Amino acid sequence: EIKIWFEKSDAQLAEYRLNALKSYLFSNKDKMPEQIKINNDDFVDVVRQILSPRNRNSPKRMAMVREKLRETYKNIAEREWLLEKIEAMRIQPAPGP
Repeated sequence: EIKIWFEKSDAQLAEYRLNALKSYLFSNKDKMPEQIKINNDDFVDVVRQILSPRNRNSPKRMAMVREKLRETYKNIAEREWLLEKIEAMRIQPAPGP
């Protein structure tokens, strides 16, 4: 669902779903393997960084997000999709709310 709202450029609904996922991960942290929780937590953090108007409108900041994703988040959920979205935004910034 998060990817759908992201693709539709609806940052508000994407943020709502990110909050729901973060809440789910927190309340079920003892019911899932630690690595799955970490990978999904990292996904939420990176999507928020991509959606941030401060980052989205700055090629330099977006490059920093991309490098952090490549270097730090090796096992992040949906890694390739995130890299694709960052590359697409470098070419043309996403419309803001």
